[in-house]
Amino acid sequence: MAEDIGALANDALNYFDAEVAFQKSRLRLAGNRLGIAIALGIVAIVLVLLAAIGLTIGLLIALIPLVTAWGATIIVVGLLLLLAYISVLGAKGAVGSIKRAFAPDDPVAEDDADA
Repeated sequence: MAEDIGALANDALNYFDAEVAFQKSRLRLAGNRLGIAIALGIVAIVLVLLAAIGLTIGLLIALIPLVTAWGATIIVVGLLLLLAYISVLGAKGAVGSIKRAFAPDDPVAEDDADA
């Protein structure tokens, strides 16, 4: 019986060591993949910004014959500012939603918790 308990303890220790090694390798893999994901995300953001700059310049060039250089500039800048304003309103709404979700006496958050 003592030998069986000793073998069981030895097996448990071996299992624990194997599990620790497995979790360490998973963590290394996740860290490596996270670095790759961040780098590719930065590349994607830079490419989107370059595309937006190209679109802006293209719009200016396309509108100049129709409404002069100043008119094209006003139209493009006004459109970009309008889109920025709409984005800020959306971000403000999202932040407000988060604040309401964490408010201490929010009946909506309590209703969601009951569901």
